[in-house]
Amino acid sequence: MEDRPVQEGYHRPARKKKRAGLPAFFLAVIVLALLAAALLRIWLGYRSGSLAAGDITVLRRGLPFGVGAAGLAAVLAVAGLLRKKRRRGFAAWGLALALVALVLTGGLLYADHYLTGKMTTDDDFDSLSASDLHQTATEADGRLEREERFSEALSGLEEQLADLPSFTEVDRYLLSNNDIPPEALAKLDTGKAPRSSYLSSDASKIQVFVLFGLDGVNSSDSVMLVALDRVHQKIKLISLARDSYVFVPEFASFSKLAYSYTWGGAAMAVKNLNYNYYLNVSDYIAVDFDQLAQIIDRIGGVTVNIDEDEARYLSGYPNVHVGDCLLDGETAVSYARIRKSSATDSDRKRTGRQREVILSILNTLQTMPLSQYPGFVRDCLGMCATSFEAETLLTMAAETLGQNYTVEQYFFPEGQVDWWAGLIKEYFYYVYDLRRASDRIYRIIYEELYISGYDD
Repeated sequence: MEDRPVQEGYHRPARKKKRAGLPAFFLAVIVLALLAAALLRIWLGYRSGSLAAGDITVLRRGLPFGVGAAGLAAVLAVAGLLRKKRRRGFAAWGLALALVALVLTGGLLYADHYLTGKMTTDDDFDSLSASDLHQTATEADGRLEREERFSEALSGLEEQLADLPSFTEVDRYLLSNNDIPPEALAKLDTGKAPRSSYLSSDASKIQVFVLFGLDGVNSSDSVMLVALDRVHQKIKLISLARDSYVFVPEFASFSKLAYSYTWGGAAMAVKNLNYNYYLNVSDYIAVDFDQLAQIIDRIGGVTVNIDEDEARYLSGYPNVHVGDCLLDGETAVSYARIRKSSATDSDRKRTGRQREVILSILNTLQTMPLSQYPGFVRDCLGMCATSFEAETLLTMAAETLGQNYTVEQYFFPEGQVDWWAGLIKEYFYYVYDLRRASDRIYRIIYEELYISGYDD
């Protein structure tokens, strides 16, 4: 077969070189764009006060995929650079962007593991249902009823106690209404509200949990409701007297509010808190006082105002005098746990000291150098027992420190409801109407979002 003659001046057209690394380039761009969008959403939410735990959850769960995608983009880019007869511009840019994405996502993933590495969540508590926790739910129209529960629960008392193998261990701490004087009994039930109470649907914007301060025998020496009020831009600290006379359904008897944690841990303590005060609490944080001392030392101490009686009581501790004092962890915890610095001291003043220490910690955190936050958050999360997920705690911490919230403090029962205080079987108790206390708590937490069924 004869070859065809090649025309003079003819040249075969050169083939276009394919662009190597184009997939790597676009994959790296997508990773960086998604990462920037997630961080921007968190930043804008933080600045506007609308940061949600879901935003942090999306970022945390997306980081491993981001690392994998950035790594894949880097591999594709390198493969593109090694291929011959290809345009390598996109491969070079793809590799550079992939490395940037890999460093950013990997760094954030490491930071996340560093911050939450010591934290453990109470999975047993999280498995409990709203019914298990005796959470009080409103009707579809927001109606909230506070039916008298104790007489019904006390029916068949002897049969119930017969089935409780641990009853003899706590018997001496259990009471019935026959054990309290008539003047105390009169304070326990002052009558049902004449009308139903109502709670607005916007109440869900206010997050309420309980903070337990534990002593050496795992008893809740401090019981404090904390309301993060995003509607009114407030943090509300509500201390409940540990010696409050409350009903313990597990033993079909009355006892102190503080004992539930000793007998059944956080689950029993939250159950009984909801049961007696008609609350809807589903989360808790518990810190023992030794851990609190470590937290205080970690931030360089707290500043509190000490009066003459308190200074005399703490005379053996360093840097204690009348007026504002910077206290180390051990001294601050001792200050918060003072029971009787004088004849006029009271549980109201003691819980006030506890709230003062907490507020001082918050104030110190707002001025702490940014570089110290990671280590502090890591240590704190490792010291606390909690039902919260890491995302929720990090969101609340960012909100609390980033927003100009007003802090309000309250103590129950003094100054809130009519009460009786005295000895019952050699132990000190506060006796008051728990339905009335519940109504007052709702008024404080929800303000105009709650309509009381009481006339006063």
